[in-house]
Amino acid sequence: MTRPRPSAWIAILVFAILVTGCIIAVWTFISEGNAMRQRDEARARATLVAYLDLVRQRKWIKACDMQDDTSDLAMEDCEGFLSSGAPLVSFDVGGARSTSWNTEGTFIKFPVSLVYADGSHEQIELEVGSKARGYPDTVLDGPISHTRERPYEG
Repeated sequence: MTRPRPSAWIAILVFAILVTGCIIAVWTFISEGNAMRQRDEARARATLVAYLDLVRQRKWIKACDMQDDTSDLAMEDCEGFLSSGAPLVSFDVGGARSTSWNTEGTFIKFPVSLVYADGSHEQIELEVGSKARGYPDTVLDGPISHTRERPYEG
């Protein structure tokens, strides 16, 4: 019986180190991706909660400042839309439902339950846009997002 040459052992050792390194790299990539997704979702959810708090407090200008540029509302229309009817008294934001990416940033959709002062309620989906670093997250809200014809109207 012949013993393997030392160069064969070195080749096996190098191969094992490379395979182990690749496994560690893939695991790190996946876990970092999951951590980044969770951070993005938490930040987007906090933005949405802050926006809905402003709507509930009837601070229209600040809420409209959080609207996305691509929203279907101009600033004047936004204030009119938010101030048009029954006040929002409570809301519940569910977990992230879907995430999409494009050249403008990351967009995360959340299910939202809204309860108004007149006792009516609505289940909708709102989207938060996360732009490039250094820019605040924005909310896409407008008549198209709601099931009621005038969502904040009694």
